[in-house]
Amino acid sequence: MAEAEAAPMKIDSNSAPEEQQKPQEPTMGKKQKQEQAMQDAEEDGDGSGSPQTKKPLFEVTVVEGKRERKKPEVFKPAAKQAATKTAPKEGAGEKLGDIPNVRFKLSKINAKDDSVKGLHRLLFGRDGTVHERKRNLWAFSGLVYEGDEAAERSKVVAKLGGWQVSALGELLDVFDMPRTSEGNKEHKITRIVEFLEKPHKTSDKDLAALEEKKKTAAAKKRSKAAAATPKSGTKRARGAGSAAKSSSAKKKAKGAGGKARKAAAEGESEGEEESEEQHSEEEEQSEEEQ
Repeated sequence: MAEAEAAPMKIDSNSAPEEQQKPQEPTMGKKQKQEQAMQDAEEDGDGSGSPQTKKPLFEVTVVEGKRERKKPEVFKPAAKQAATKTAPKEGAGEKLGDIPNVRFKLSKINAKDDSVKGLHRLLFGRDGTVHERKRNLWAFSGLVYEGDEAAERSKVVAKLGGWQVSALGELLDVFDMPRTSEGNKEHKITRIVEFLEKPHKTSDKDLAALEEKKKTAAAKKRSKAAAATPKSGTKRARGAGSAAKSSSAKKKAKGAGGKARKAAAEGESEGEEESEEQHSEEEEQSEEEQ
């Protein structure tokens, strides 16, 4: 009994499990699996009796003849509504363009200036374009209140209250109104509003004529100064003339000196000849006496 237990057990190869006896199948890659699946699908189609046709991935349609051209779509912006230009209403005073000094001072200010833009906004409620600002201001003849006059006047006063004192002073200058040292900001605003309600001529001076007179006087002064100061060309000509005169005088003096020296030399030579002749005559007389 003990010997039977101690003896090793013999494994019969015939009695081994079937799994060990079967050979291992090789592993298939992804591409091989796809091909195998396609083959299986074809076999299934053949077995059913209705063969399946493969559909192409992209269907290509062949167009014969010329291709129809599409018309280009042109972008058309929406038409802008033309701005309605409202002419200034007729007021109770004179037009600013008819007051000579106001037109003269306003013409000296550029239409792009803040003072012109602010005045146009004050009178017409908008900034206006550069080309129409001065045209509208020159046609302005006074404030026209619609409805409650006191309420409309208080609105104008409130708008001017937002201006600086320096800007109010410039506005007084444009309207040819003197800047009074007395009075505060409210006093200046009151004077401006009274003028805007009924624009009128405030001075008898013609500023344009005075400026033209100053220009002509300054031009005459410049012309006189230019005539008094000799030009550089005349100076050079005068210098050249004096130099020529001095050189000619020197030449004349040299010529006179040379002539004098020559005459003196000739006189000396003649004197020597006479002395020699006298000496020879004396010698001849002495020889005869002997």
